[in-house]
Order: sequence, then C-alpha cells, then structure tokens
Amino acid sequence: MNIYLKWCSWAKMFIQCL
Repeated sequence: MNIYLKWCSWAKMFIQCL
C-alpha cells in the first residue's frame, strides 16, 4: 500500500485519510 500511504500524505489535509 505504498501509493495509498503516499496519497494519504496530502490527502490527509483535504480529507482525513480513512
């Protein structure tokens, strides 16, 4: 899940990474 964690990086700001 590398991609997930990577996108979760900035996504966290936009939408809390679930």
